[in-house]
Order: sequence, then structure tokens, then C-alpha cells
Amino acid sequence: MPKCLAMTFGVQKMWLFGVVLALWSPAFAGEPAPFSETDRSILWGTAEDPIPKKLEASRRDLEGRHYLAGDEWNLHKFYPAIKDVGGGYMGVGTDQGYLFAGWMKAEVAWLIDYDPWVVHLHQAYGVFFREAETKEAFGEFWLKKNRKKSERLLRERLADHPNVKWIARVFRYAQNQTYYRFLRLRRILKRDGVPSYLTDDAQYKYVRGLVTSGRLRPLLVNLLEDKGMVGVAGAAKQLKAPIRALYVSNAEGYWPYPEQYRKNIWAQHVDERSLLLRTVPKKRHNKDYIYYAQPMTNYQDWLREPYVKKVYDIIPRIRIKGEKHIPYLLFDKAPFQRKKKRR
Repeated sequence: MPKCLAMTFGVQKMWLFGVVLALWSPAFAGEPAPFSETDRSILWGTAEDPIPKKLEASRRDLEGRHYLAGDEWNLHKFYPAIKDVGGGYMGVGTDQGYLFAGWMKAEVAWLIDYDPWVVHLHQAYGVFFREAETKEAFGEFWLKKNRKKSERLLRERLADHPNVKWIARVFRYAQNQTYYRFLRLRRILKRDGVPSYLTDDAQYKYVRGLVTSGRLRPLLVNLLEDKGMVGVAGAAKQLKAPIRALYVSNAEGYWPYPEQYRKNIWAQHVDERSLLLRTVPKKRHNKDYIYYAQPMTNYQDWLREPYVKKVYDIIPRIRIKGEKHIPYLLFDKAPFQRKKKRR
């Protein structure tokens, strides 16, 4: 097949996949339904992982950094594939999780990270979402001129929280970068016609409802440890909320796949609509990333193959053609289709 036709077929395939998911998705509009005490105890009752000895990175010079605002500017590349799929969301990072949970109309959400600063910032987000009935009011908390007012609110609302001082400190550290992250995301998402909790009243109302109903939980989870992810998997199964989107950002590039990571992925409660969402940095070429989606069941199959040592043994290489080239690929080839080539 000529290369140009193969690329066209690939785009059509991705578009059809998104359409099919949309047709299968549950009718879950408005605000999330109230959460029962039983379900709340399941969601909030799982174990967290210990604080790591160091924060890893794709390069040694980046180790120890706290990533408190996203730098992936085209996460909406995933929007057609996850729109309204419902179910559970699990993902690393800060502001990214609220985008995905809103797009999915997630029924429950686990906002995970192994950096305690990220978890503390989510706790600040939670206070602001509860306090602000509109997206405009929510945005006010991130303005520099309102820093003292926002910090005071955090200290008041979280007075009994054991980490209240750290939460206020992390908010103060992250406020400016989060504010400018929001400004740029608003411009990009409005330009491309994608709604979000930052730009759309209904999306904001839905995401806020996840927070106020207790359906969204930030927690300390290390992708490589043996408690956090396994606990989420068990809770998702009990809640009958398959993880429909697992966002790992570019974390797979930090390490070869260890056995515990494979076990954590195999343990997840998923179905035929579940996707892994990953990014691969290409800053020198397009000032952004490549965006890859992969069906979770397919990903689980790949991780069962002994010759798969790292993420680059799975995903195809994509050459960046210029600064404006921001590729998105739904990768769903079975392992046996690439095994001989990889050898």
C-alpha cells in the first residue's frame, strides 16, 4: 500500500474508533449523581504508596523536579477517543486530570502521582472547586493579586488537615505557573473548538460535581510500587467502573518496564473501551509531544511479551516534519505483528 494511502487509512481508522466509542458511551449528563457512603468508602479506602526517595525523570538533569502544571499543549488530541465514555479515570499530573475527567464524563476519578507536592496541589484544587460555583470564580483563585486571599481560604477550609501548611506552600509555589497554564490552554481549546472545565460552563459544572460528590480522589501512587495501583484496580472493580482512560504522560520513558509495573497494568479493571494515553516528548522538533492512545487490553498483551523491555519496543517511531506537526496515533497492533521486526 502506498505510504500516503496508509496514512489516510490510519486517520480514518482513528476517527471511526472515536465515533464508535461515542456511540457506545453512557448518557451521563449534568452533574454526577450523589455517591453512597459505601461507594465513598471503597473509593477513599485504598492504600497509598510510600513517598519515593527521589523524583525520577527522562534525563538526569531533570531529576527532583516537581511538575505542578502540565506542558503538553495538545491533550485534546485524545478528546474524540474518550469523549463521554464514562467509567473510571486514573492519571498522573495536575490540571490534566480535570480535562480528561470532564471530557470522559467520568463516574469516578483517581488523580495519582508519586510526588506528594502534586497530591497537595490537588487538595488545593479541591477547596477551590468546592468554593467556586463558576469557572470564572475558580479562575480568580489563581490570580497573583488574590494569593493571600486564596492561601487564607486554604488554611481555613483545611485547618484540621495534617498537611495544611504544605498544601498552602505548594499552592503558593505553583500559583503563577498554573495561572499561565490556564491562560494558554483556554486559547488553544477555544481555537480548536474543544470544551473544557476552563472554557465551558457544563464541563466545569460536571468536574466540580465530581469533587463535591466525593467521586474524585487525589492519592499518592507510584506506578512502580505494589499497593497504590493494585488498590485502585480493586476499587474500580467493586464500583463497577472500569478504567476507561489511564494517562501516564511520558512516565514510561523514565525506566525500562519492571515486573511490578507489568503486574500493576495487568491488574487493572478494564474493558474493550479502555485506553492508555501516553505522550513522547519532541520539544526540540515541535515544542510539544507525540500523542499515543492504545487500547488497554492490547497494552496488557504487549507487556506479556518478554522481548518488550521499554515503551519504544511497542510504539512506532514517528518523524516530526516541523514545528506545527503534532502527531496523534491510535496504536492497536497485536504484538505478534511486530515481533519479527523487533528482533
